[in-house]
Order: sequence, then C-alpha cells, then structure tokens
Amino acid sequence: MLRPIALSLSLATTSAFLSTPGFSPSLSLSSARQGAMRPPAITSARMTIAEPDPEVWKGTETLNNELLVRIDDEWYDLSRWRKAHPAGSHWIDLYKNQDATEVMYGFHSDKGIDMVKRLPKAKSAPEGVSEVSQVTRNFRKWREELVAEGWFERDWKGEAFNLLSWATWATAGICLAQFPVLGAQFGAVFVLAVANTVAGWLAHDYVHGRGKFSDIMRPFGSFCAGMSPTWWSEKHNLHHARTNEVGKDEDIATDPALFLW
Repeated sequence: MLRPIALSLSLATTSAFLSTPGFSPSLSLSSARQGAMRPPAITSARMTIAEPDPEVWKGTETLNNELLVRIDDEWYDLSRWRKAHPAGSHWIDLYKNQDATEVMYGFHSDKGIDMVKRLPKAKSAPEGVSEVSQVTRNFRKWREELVAEGWFERDWKGEAFNLLSWATWATAGICLAQFPVLGAQFGAVFVLAVANTVAGWLAHDYVHGRGKFSDIMRPFGSFCAGMSPTWWSEKHNLHHARTNEVGKDEDIATDPALFLW
C-alpha cells in the first residue's frame, strides 16, 4: 500500500509543471509497501484555511492592476481578495494570469475548496494565456478517479505501523547510547539517524496533511525531528507550488555552496 505522502506530494508538485509553460505534469507513485495494493491514506499539501470575515468578500471590483487566476476553467478576479487569503497574499500573486487549479486542490481542505464558488469572477480572461492542455485534463480526470476510489482515505493501521517503526528505532538508539563502548556509540549514531529520518518523513506527511489527525500530529516534527512546522511548511509548500523554478523554489536555492546542475 502506498505511503500517504507519495501521491499527495506528486499531486501538489505537478501543479508547478502544469502552471509553467513548456512543462507537462509528472506524477510518481512510490514507496509501495509489501502485500496487496490497497487504497492508501493520502493527504493534500497543507495550507491552513481559516474562516474569513464575510465582509472581506465584498467590494472586490476589478482594479486597474488586475490579478486574474484560473481555477477549473473559470477566471477569477482576485485583485482585492488576495489580501483576504488566510495563508498570505504572496501565494495569490504567484499565479497572476496563470492556472492554479492543481495548487487549489492540492493545498486546500474541502472547506477551502468550497469557498472558490464565492470568489469574484473576472469579466474577461487575460490575453496571451495558453489553453489547458489535454495532458493536464487527463491528469485532472485521473485525480477525480483516485478520489472516488478512496485513495485519499487515511489507513489507521498504516499510521500505527509508521509511528511504531519510528518509536522502535528511537528506543533502540537511545538504549545503544547508554553503553560506554565505541562500537555501541557509533551504532547509536546510525540508529538515531534512521529514527530522525523516519521522524522527518512522518512530519512531512503531517505538516502537508489536512484533517483533524494531521492537525493533532502537526507538532510531531518539532518534538521528534527538531523541525519547525511553520517555517518548513511555508518554505516547502512553495517548492511544491513552483517546483524547481529558479528564483522561486527555495528548496533549490543552495548555491554557491551546492549546485544541482
């Protein structure tokens, strides 16, 4: 059975390629577990959605400096509404005159997606924007099929197994560290490194995830992986939104110490 984050990140990351001219969507299904293939628990990349004040939805007439975004073949005028976006206006600005359908579905809860219907619609579409490709439409159809088949439902046995695996590695590492022997000390370093890696990937899932379980487990990264969920979420969501785009994706901003090409 697939790990929850495998498809989730692929869906979110694909949005970057769908929104960038010259790219086609790419989706990878990885980390298959042993045994029969069953619908896995999958969560979408997470951007916290708070209930906005109804007043902020009013008075959203088009400004001279239009900020139009396309979602599901419908253009919306977010020139003023952008400031009401719970996760910050910079996310809206990234998609000016672009298609944000994949990012909308990949990053938001069902409640947030339902709010799209309340957004102010644009009077006209911007010029020079390419039509949605057939490849992209096929991807969207496939995603709908995955949702209908239950691939977004969380598997509680799988979650328990993952947490137990981390606890086992962490406990073993702590126990090895108690022996004042060089071999045991090096063994503890290795085992604790594995435990920290497992904790990092679990935190990756919980921070990106949505729903009550992910909300409860969101601090897991802080306590068990030494990672700030708030800092990492803001940084890594951008990676999935505008994947490998120089100047936008901070996950590849590693120069001059390290170059990826």
